Amino acid sequence: MQRITKYTYALLLGATMGLASCDKGFEELNINPNASTKPNVDYLFSQSILQGNYVYDRVYFYTSYITCGAFVQHFSFAKEVTLAGSGDKYGQVDAYQGQYFRFAYTNVLTTLHELIRTADANPDLVNKAASARIWRVLIQQRITDLYGDVPYSEAGKGATEGVFQPKYDAQSAIYDGMLRELESAAGAFNNSKPKFGAADFVYKGDINKWKKLAHSLMLRIAMRMSKAAPDKAREWAQKAIAGGIITQEEDQAVVAYGSGSQNYNVNPVVFEIVGQDLKPSSKGADNTENGKYSKTFIDFLKSRNDPRLPVISVVWNGGVPDTSATLQKGMPNGTEVRPNDFVTYSEPNPATVLQNTAPLIVVSAAEMRFLLSEAILRAWATGNAAQVYKEGIEIAMRNWALFGAAGRIPAEKINAYTAANALNTAAPFNDQMNQIHSQFWVASLFDEQEAYANWRRTGFPVLTPVNARDNQTNGTIPADCLTAERNRAATAVITMPPFQAGRRFTHYPHLVGQIISMRSFILTFLLYLLTMPATRAQRTGAPKVEAPAPRAAEKASGPSSRTLPAPDISSLIPAPAAYRALKGALVMSAPGIEAPAAFAPAVNLLREYWKLQSPGGDKQIVFFVDTISVKHPEGYALRITPDRATITVRDTAGAFRAVQTLRQLARISNGKVALPACEITDFPRFDYRGMHLDVGRHFFSVDFVKGFIDSLARYKFNTFHWHLTEDQGWRIEIKRYPGCNRWPPGGTKRSSVTRKNCPIASTGNGMAVFTHRTKYVKSYHMPRRAELK
Repeated sequence: MQRITKYTYALLLGATMGLASCDKGFEELNINPNASTKPNVDYLFSQSILQGNYVYDRVYFYTSYITCGAFVQHFSFAKEVTLAGSGDKYGQVDAYQGQYFRFAYTNVLTTLHELIRTADANPDLVNKAASARIWRVLIQQRITDLYGDVPYSEAGKGATEGVFQPKYDAQSAIYDGMLRELESAAGAFNNSKPKFGAADFVYKGDINKWKKLAHSLMLRIAMRMSKAAPDKAREWAQKAIAGGIITQEEDQAVVAYGSGSQNYNVNPVVFEIVGQDLKPSSKGADNTENGKYSKTFIDFLKSRNDPRLPVISVVWNGGVPDTSATLQKGMPNGTEVRPNDFVTYSEPNPATVLQNTAPLIVVSAAEMRFLLSEAILRAWATGNAAQVYKEGIEIAMRNWALFGAAGRIPAEKINAYTAANALNTAAPFNDQMNQIHSQFWVASLFDEQEAYANWRRTGFPVLTPVNARDNQTNGTIPADCLTAERNRAATAVITMPPFQAGRRFTHYPHLVGQIISMRSFILTFLLYLLTMPATRAQRTGAPKVEAPAPRAAEKASGPSSRTLPAPDISSLIPAPAAYRALKGALVMSAPGIEAPAAFAPAVNLLREYWKLQSPGGDKQIVFFVDTISVKHPEGYALRITPDRATITVRDTAGAFRAVQTLRQLARISNGKVALPACEITDFPRFDYRGMHLDVGRHFFSVDFVKGFIDSLARYKFNTFHWHLTEDQGWRIEIKRYPGCNRWPPGGTKRSSVTRKNCPIASTGNGMAVFTHRTKYVKSYHMPRRAELK
């Protein structure tokens, strides 16, 4: 609990006492007479299907379209690496790559956990529980495929078991758990018990089809393990095939949509791509993310005379969508500036894939045919691999007819294509794998998460990565979503009770820009502090450093080396690069601090933190400068023994970061400061570690801003992003420019601040007025990034 300051304790204590003082009739008063006290599992299942298919919160747009779709080169985005080009150019934008993680846990899985818990309590709901468990595996499979090790065994246990920080399970254990769950669920169905019926938007409660979906997911997961655990993969693949997978179009998991006014009623792919990017009114000349089909994808289709090309792709020609194959042209991946001929590049066909009523194919028979063909190729199953592969292509092409008349491909064109692209069974294994999974890649267009997961496993088709400036992977296609490691701090939201499912907290650097009230800020920031990852070892899978077992609690007379509890690495936020616990502790009454004069600001802050009034006696804390052994800017090496603490740094910023570590480690009691003996080596993993505060729309006191900056400094943020003004108004009085504070009579948002009445609004010259405030920021080695709009 060292992460909570004394002010937080006071806040929580006050809240507790307030509740205790008015508990008469509390339970009755807090029952909503307009709400159901018993969950309706049918409604919960309907909601989990709709939410599980990406609808709302830009889940598909960010994680699938911009990230995974660009990784596998279905799409290209002509933007710089830090913007929508993140997936295209292997940048890191947490809001994009981490969106599915946050949304799936806080919405879909929360709903499914409540559904399954309710259904398991009633033997008559066994079929509904089994269907929900299968759907839950689908969501969990997507999460672990994207992010690797994630919460699984303890996820969702906050409301029922109080597990608010679930552990991160190894992906191998997650795969094992999902396979057993699918086997159990498929075997639990009972034809004599009630089924979901109309609440089931996938199969209308058809038990046989749900069993096929379970075994199809089993095959998909088994094939994921084909390299890491081939024997286990073969065992489960054979079990899945024997159980009966989806091989016919009528058994496919498909969700149909309408064109109603509610977002949940329309196809989520269309809702997000059209709503955020490919607006028909632009007629191909412009879109928000500068997105088009990639050259890799369009060239693949054109080189094989693929009859799907005019079904899925158009070029806007004279303001009209043209499906002519000769006009189709993909935009090269790695493009950073929108080309002058942007309108001439191919984009999705509005007559088929961009209809609100387009169906969403969740698991297709084509995918299962391709996986079955691979299983035969591996001798894990019997059959004709070439025939099964051919049938997979045929189904993939016929599936476009589900999108309306413009999606129907004549049988003769399908036959001509399969004849010209038959599986070469005489070729080496990898060549046949390339053929199979290149077709898988084409067939999984718009199912971008699955396309990416399968490409990572197989490496096919062979894609040429780009090496854009500022990319985060040294010019290689990412092996997983780059934000997975950062998602550790969001684990608390995974286990929120169902009634809180709609509240989503985040710890990302743009956090404060999303805050709309002081209350939400306090809650969000507290949650951020409470849910930081315990160790870097947990984040990376490295062996955890064990500290000695805690000893007796601190006595009233003050800490001593005999009674001080050994340090817990979780008290250090962020976790250091390396840490080793030693025996004992350094206990000081009036510690003397020896440091170069340049470190005086950091030393003075340390004295202020510990409320040390005197210069101190013996030099028990000593700073050294060594630019050879400490190679990283802001880095430091700290060694604490029962005799003294030595801090070796490269620069003044490193000294300040070390002071923050001392601040977190210290136990203070009866005028004594105790530091647990340990060795720490640390340096930042990211050059930019910022937090955003918006005072352009909200008023904050000077004391609040200082407290906010102090909190950032404590956790080693190094940039304070200060959003000072907006066109809605200029919030700081500058007497030389009274027009900046004047709202014109009848003024509008657009006219509230103009160059005419506020010259500094466009030049930023008025920043001098903030100098006295920003000195506070500079003392924390936290450059101010001021933003004026």
